[in-house]
Amino acid sequence: MTSFGKYVSNFVKTAVSSISPNKVTPYTLSQYESEYENCEQLLQQKSIYYFYKVANHFDMVYLPGSVGIPVNGETVYAYRFQGEQEAGVAVFLRYIEVLDPLHLACMNMSLSIDRTYLEKITAHCRNQCGWSAAHVAAAMSWREVFLSESVNGLLNEYDPLSGLTPLRVAIKENDEETVQSLVTMDNIKATEKDEDGNTVLHLVLGDTSAKILSLLLDNLQSLDVNALNNKGESPLHIACRNNSMECIEKLLKAGGNPMIGEFESFPIHIAVNNDSLECVNLLYTYCPNCINLPDLINHNTPIHLVHNPKIFERLCELGANLDARNDLGLTILHMKVRDNNFEDVLALLVRGADPNLRNASGATPLHYAMTVSFIVFILIMDNNVTPSSIYINKFIVRYTHNLGASNLITSRSYNASIHIIRALLAFEADPYALNSNQHSCRHLLCCNAER
Repeated sequence: MTSFGKYVSNFVKTAVSSISPNKVTPYTLSQYESEYENCEQLLQQKSIYYFYKVANHFDMVYLPGSVGIPVNGETVYAYRFQGEQEAGVAVFLRYIEVLDPLHLACMNMSLSIDRTYLEKITAHCRNQCGWSAAHVAAAMSWREVFLSESVNGLLNEYDPLSGLTPLRVAIKENDEETVQSLVTMDNIKATEKDEDGNTVLHLVLGDTSAKILSLLLDNLQSLDVNALNNKGESPLHIACRNNSMECIEKLLKAGGNPMIGEFESFPIHIAVNNDSLECVNLLYTYCPNCINLPDLINHNTPIHLVHNPKIFERLCELGANLDARNDLGLTILHMKVRDNNFEDVLALLVRGADPNLRNASGATPLHYAMTVSFIVFILIMDNNVTPSSIYINKFIVRYTHNLGASNLITSRSYNASIHIIRALLAFEADPYALNSNQHSCRHLLCCNAER
């Protein structure tokens, strides 16, 4: 090739490499000799890796065919680098660090290597500075090389930059076959945690399949199914958050404990917050005691958190403690009265919820009802006013006295249903109970009347 021809060729290749930075150019041996005969060789490793200065760039050259590795017609591959020489040398050495164990595997196992493989390796070297050859092989689903001594010894390498081992790479790729290949290796270790404290079980419950979870549980007996990450979450926490029933059941069958954790809530609380009746039932089947488990923030039990009618009904059926109190001393009855939820209040009372339990301020559910409902309460205590003549609209109470007078009362306070007060009184709520300020419901009525 003439000097001008080489100049044009280099110009085109440089432009192409700028567009496709991982591009690998194949050559026959004769083309290679012609292309680089006048180029400055800066480094050489093992007589198969060369680093050349070519005009305004550098080429890293790999000669797999020279040592007997099967190739597809070409025996030389070149990867172009543009930048400072010092940086180019660092990239060259990094490339060899990853490629050489794979090269040895191909040589010892008579495996072929081609441009497509090399471009993938180049891309991984560029994007993942801490990956070993085993990481790259896992990402490429190149399972054959795991059996080679040069790669097998790297199977447990941990990359602190990405937080991944080769097994974790395969899990993140959702590559069932590669995971299966790795977990059946005699020397594989999977008990280590990453910088966030996550085990492979935490990782597998992100986006991957239940099949991969089964592969881990069936082949790695040393795994701790209840291991906690830095947030205090077990794998079961994550499975419940993702509402993955198949994974939840597999973890429970493997010994997953719904009552273990240092996170703000336990799996049962996550299930209730997610409105997942199926998850609630599954957790109860394996661990009935979790149904009354308080969380670690406010000591709310699952019944405190429920807002789905079907789950509320189911928790009641399963024996949820209706009188459980959180850090504020609130029972679920306090909360349902506060929320003006007559149907749930009645259901709780019918099921035996105690209407006279006090919160941390000594208030009973009836105290909670006594805002606008204080007024209603006094009215229905008045023999001259019948409940049917009372009309409530937001913060306005209109009633008709039996003597014929029509009256209007307004309040800035919360509006609770008259039916809730009737229900509480019918189930023996004490209207004379005093809170911590020694106020009964009548005292609170006076306080509201002064506003």
